[in-house]
Amino acid sequence: MGGYPQEMEDFVDAVREWHEPLSGLLLAHETVEVIYAAYVSAEEGRRVELPR
Repeated sequence: MGGYPQEMEDFVDAVREWHEPLSGLLLAHETVEVIYAAYVSAEEGRRVELPR
């Protein structure tokens, strides 16, 4: 079983308690950034530095 039940539970708790979910917008943004960098790296055959 994946993490989906825990993610849904956290989302519902966040809505009920008016707080940011653990997997919020920042985590989503960083995840997409890393995945995109991996694609670029694979296509160009080079290391891709991420901002930070």
